[in-house]
Amino acid sequence: GPTLAIEPIATLGETLLLSRRSIAAKASAGRRFDVAEWDRVEPVLFELDAHGRFAAVEIFAPDKLGDAMRRLYERYAERLPEGKDGERAAAAALAALLRTNGDPDRMAAILGPDIEGVDHRQLSTWSMRGSEAYLEHLRALRQVADVVEFSQREILALRPDAMLYRVMHSGTERTGGGVYERLFLSLFVADANGRLARAEWFDNDREAEALARFDELAGGAPEPSRPARRVRPNSVTALWERAAAAFAARDLDAVALLLADDFEVVHHPTGQAFDRAQDLDSWRLFLRNESAQLSVEPVATLGASLALGRQRSSASALKGGNFDVGAYELDWIVLWEVDGHGRAKRGEIFADDRLGDAIVRLYQRYAELQPEGPERERAAVCARSLEAFVGPLDREHWAAAMAPEIEQQDHRTLPSWSARGASEALGHLDALSSASPPRAPSVSTSCSPRRPALGSTAARTRGSTARAAARMSAPSCASPSPGPTAAGCASSSSTRNARPRPWRASTS
Repeated sequence: GPTLAIEPIATLGETLLLSRRSIAAKASAGRRFDVAEWDRVEPVLFELDAHGRFAAVEIFAPDKLGDAMRRLYERYAERLPEGKDGERAAAAALAALLRTNGDPDRMAAILGPDIEGVDHRQLSTWSMRGSEAYLEHLRALRQVADVVEFSQREILALRPDAMLYRVMHSGTERTGGGVYERLFLSLFVADANGRLARAEWFDNDREAEALARFDELAGGAPEPSRPARRVRPNSVTALWERAAAAFAARDLDAVALLLADDFEVVHHPTGQAFDRAQDLDSWRLFLRNESAQLSVEPVATLGASLALGRQRSSASALKGGNFDVGAYELDWIVLWEVDGHGRAKRGEIFADDRLGDAIVRLYQRYAELQPEGPERERAAVCARSLEAFVGPLDREHWAAAMAPEIEQQDHRTLPSWSARGASEALGHLDALSSASPPRAPSVSTSCSPRRPALGSTAARTRGSTARAAARMSAPSCASPSPGPTAAGCASSSSTRNARPRPWRASTS
């Protein structure tokens, strides 16, 4: 059947969301005509009213992300209350910038007289100071090229007075007629007078540097909008979007429609299991509190029907007839599974510090859902291997999970865990164990699990107690955490542009 997924891209304020909507359907035969398999990905701008209901939806052509960004800024400026003139002017300036396509005449109306441009690219030619110098660059470009286009390709960070995005600059050379393209990152900052005050450019592969610069310019301002974690949408993420709307509307009947008749949820911290009726009873009590809030950050998906997320629920104190409930805030790792109709079939809840266990369970469940054959066996092997690496640092478990020809590459600043072959890799573990009694690693971030091999990246930390300070200076113990979490997996920290954009439901 048809599938629908909505991936949040950016927000401005509390009621505007820019997303990427994916729609697909298999081929079908009808009485009058047949329809071939098709899919479509397009930017969509959602706007909510004061009650959390959809007030407006704007859909854009797949290649018109820039137009969608412009409308996001325009609607944000239009909806600002009185007394926000400076913020309104800055947002309007950025909206106007997205209309110009770099045209000198249009740019002249929004450039601040003292605008400063800094070009960080390897072939840097655009550094300048002042609006006239900026316009000279734009005019010079059009003297050597025709059909000049600046097409926005990806949002990296947004805030009311600044934006960072990936842009494709293309054109046709006047001498020779050759077509050229250049992909890079653009950062613009607007001031309270409705003028562009700063522009900076970075090479396409310098995201971390560009985001750090964005943060510097943001100063102490509110947290800017972040692009979504690179999580592939699937039926579970689509279900979470529908659940967000149901909870925001305080509609328990709508929540019930999202649960399959045989739905069950397992609470791993206590070992308890609940059926559909019991789960709905708990949500009924939750929604009685008018301040109740619920959010889920998608962390990872595997296949079409499984996803991991971080769930947070909170509510203020509530007085009841038989007992009172104090204010609370709960964080869980959740694993959701949907059936063939897009309804929740199974939920599993893990403590917030047990992400590693949840990742293992994700792979286990994926293997269980596969039909008999090579795919199922490979997935099961992946689950068993991952279980060894995220559990306690046990030599026998690690040895059983390693292929004889395993290769480890340590890209960290103090690399000490690179190895070729299981014997050398286990030697690192032996050296670590001799220096300190190892405890189980803590998995703090999961990025891009893939099937059926362990192509995921995890950020891990390890706790231990030093046995001898002299021994800790040995090369094999110089690193504060062990090597890769699994064959082909490098340990890394998440960057700001990889933060997920959660869906949030608020009943207040």
